[in-house]
Amino acid sequence: MRKNLLYALIIATAGSSAAYADSIEFSHSSTGNDTGWFGTGKRETYDVAIHMADPGLAGYRITGIKVPFRETANVSGLTGWLSSELKLVKDENDWKINMPDITSAEMEYADGWVTTKFDPPYELTKEGIYAGYTFTVNDVINDKALKTPVAVTNGADPDALFIRTNRTYTAWSEQSAALMKKSCIVVLLEGESPRNSVGLRIGQTHYLKAGEPSVNIPVSLVMHGTDPLEHVTFSYEISSPEGIAASGETTATLDTPVALPLGKSHSIDISLPASIGKGTYTLRLEATKANTATNEDISRTASCTLVMLSDVPVHRPLTEEYTGTWCGNCPRGYASMEHMAHKYPGEFISIAYHCNDDMQCVRAFPSAVSGYPVAYIDRTTKMDPYFGTTGDYDESYGFEADWLKARARFTPIAVDVSAAFDESDPDLITVTSHATLVHDSDKQYSLAYALLADGLQDPDWAQQNYFAGSSGYKDLEEMDMFINGKTVMSGLAFNDVIVAHSDLLGVAASIPYPMEIDRRYTHTHTFRVSECNNISKQKTNLVQDRNRLRVVAMVCEANGAIANSAASKVEAATGLNPAAADSEVISTVYYDLCGNMQTNPSQGIYIRADRLSNGTMKFTKIAIPGRAQ
Repeated sequence: MRKNLLYALIIATAGSSAAYADSIEFSHSSTGNDTGWFGTGKRETYDVAIHMADPGLAGYRITGIKVPFRETANVSGLTGWLSSELKLVKDENDWKINMPDITSAEMEYADGWVTTKFDPPYELTKEGIYAGYTFTVNDVINDKALKTPVAVTNGADPDALFIRTNRTYTAWSEQSAALMKKSCIVVLLEGESPRNSVGLRIGQTHYLKAGEPSVNIPVSLVMHGTDPLEHVTFSYEISSPEGIAASGETTATLDTPVALPLGKSHSIDISLPASIGKGTYTLRLEATKANTATNEDISRTASCTLVMLSDVPVHRPLTEEYTGTWCGNCPRGYASMEHMAHKYPGEFISIAYHCNDDMQCVRAFPSAVSGYPVAYIDRTTKMDPYFGTTGDYDESYGFEADWLKARARFTPIAVDVSAAFDESDPDLITVTSHATLVHDSDKQYSLAYALLADGLQDPDWAQQNYFAGSSGYKDLEEMDMFINGKTVMSGLAFNDVIVAHSDLLGVAASIPYPMEIDRRYTHTHTFRVSECNNISKQKTNLVQDRNRLRVVAMVCEANGAIANSAASKVEAATGLNPAAADSEVISTVYYDLCGNMQTNPSQGIYIRADRLSNGTMKFTKIAIPGRAQ
């Protein structure tokens, strides 16, 4: 796929000296086939900006700005600008307008771009500036493209997208994290580029397992030099209030030489040879050499906090999807959940709450629901189960990015769960969970449980489908059966369907408060298969296959949020005691596959429960044939 490298592309170079004059284009984004479009769908004024906060850009001069733009026939007031801050002031009509404090100039349209030049150029300082553009959309009825006039690409960067509009986003706000998008603003630069120069960025806090032979952390190398980067030498110091715990030097050799545009970063993992005990430390890291040259980059040092723990819990975000067979938009949620389950087996945990159809078994949902489909991640972030938090303006798939962001968050509490049918009662499922707090927390936790059924089917269940014949939704192949299908689809198999549950906001006293650090707490809960009924008057049992049941354990916070979750298949009973081989059968009872006792079983598959003379039970799956004709 051929793309325009608009982000910090070095256009012209000369000679082989240590530094030389360049003409450069800088952006937080990239354009080409990945370019998308964002907007509010309204007639209003847009202000869009990026933040140039990289100290390594100090000394470069900004000569202009350019931005992808589809057309300008129904647009007015196109202006490019630079400002030290994002500020609004009131005009003569008492309307709030953007007021840049460095420079501004009109933009001209040509060949899919709007461009402006600043005369004289502005020299960047290490404090950084905002670069942006302003325009007014005058018609969205006859000009559909102006419903989404802002050029963006996928991704999140806290400096990459600031938006303000006069009707929708009435105050300046950073929107890259919420929309998972970056602006396509390109800043035109001129200046001197060193050959070997690299900046350094590391996250604020890293949670690691104590006592390991090395400390491994991810770092971002910010490219400020022109030579490809092959290796970087670091000096490091790990300290606490008690003193220096470790210090030294290490060199990271990159798998392949990295040549990136100015200001772009490359992530690597570095290993610091130091074994650190439990506690909280400060890491000071310096990139002392870029390749073999001394690195004099202004941003070559960085610090972070290291929290060393007995173990680092795996964070499994809980996705709760709200859906219904009557909902024609809900197939996009179906496709998204299937995609995630296939791509992240064992990691992706989802509960499907059905509403107003034959699979509804929950009367009171744990989260507020208005409009379908809708999903929550950890009961804190509400979103569309397909678009995620990015909205549906370009029919692109966004849920996965939201889930990955949630998965990356640290959780201080670990949880695991197991479940099995009871040996003496085939109707009973016993669930056992364990919760361990590894880091100080003043939060009060409790456990909640959900029993899920997979592969549910019924010839009478018909899924409404608004996507039949759609030309969009190309990001997921799981959407193909709906795009190529009928407006009403039968024969679908529904997964993750909740069929029974505890108190979904948490079982009282299931975890004591306060918890002791590193202590493993055990809790048990039970479900009965015979009680896994929908809420209809007929109370139809929703367990169609006992081998396709799963249990989800949720760690709930007092405010309703989910701190962590775990899932497990419901296993068969562990079996017969070996001593039972010589025992006699003293009574026999039959159960159907839904756990219902049958006094006079006819043709079909059943579980025969034999009570033995030694007090144990023996269970056997049997088939009773029909009568011969």
